[in-house]
Amino acid sequence: FVWDDGREHQTGGVAYDIRDKESPGSFKRPRGDDAEAEKEVYIRLEAEGHTKKMVVVDRLRQHIDALTAAAHKNAMGRDQGLASNAGAVLVMRVTGMRPDSEGKVGSYGATTLEVRHIESIDGDTVTFKFLGKNGLNYFEAEDAKLAAVIRKAMRGKAKTARLFPGTDDNKTNLYIARHTEAGMTNKHLRSYRAMEVLRDYAIPSVLAEHGGKKASSEEELHAMGEEVAQYVTDYALY
Repeated sequence: FVWDDGREHQTGGVAYDIRDKESPGSFKRPRGDDAEAEKEVYIRLEAEGHTKKMVVVDRLRQHIDALTAAAHKNAMGRDQGLASNAGAVLVMRVTGMRPDSEGKVGSYGATTLEVRHIESIDGDTVTFKFLGKNGLNYFEAEDAKLAAVIRKAMRGKAKTARLFPGTDDNKTNLYIARHTEAGMTNKHLRSYRAMEVLRDYAIPSVLAEHGGKKASSEEELHAMGEEVAQYVTDYALY
């Protein structure tokens, strides 16, 4: 994929590692007597599905600025329903957070966050603390637009009140599609954010740790790829 700065990034195995964890479940493992052939078909189907997803993610780049601007404007508006949908989308855009708990009882996501899940807002920095699908999430997000939206969403509400009442993952999917293209969803937005983290933070950080040098062997390349994948995976656990 080629980004605005003109740099190319070979996603390959790294993209596979940072894929949305639900992707494998969308493919039924084929049955057969030949285990190796079965494995080959499964890997091919999974790779094809992921490639299609990443093509859509790359197209999202053309709409991302307009989507971000619309989400901020609508989230700050007076229409509560629209503000809730837009606010949750902006949270996903900035943090890469899941839209909801994905069926895990007692956990939360962008559409189900409550006032008590905001630990603090200091200037443009919002500190989140909540139980997500994979456990306790405690992190900061520095973004002026997000901070303004969260402040507005919290105003006059009880601790257990939802930040964005009335929204859910289906409504945020529709909001994203309306401001981008038909078929673009929460997953594509979160994957786009993961690719930004990969480009702007993970790859530079791992290269810096290795003295800014390229890998000198297949083993070192694989190790560096694992470090990059872990960096993005840690970021995208929310």
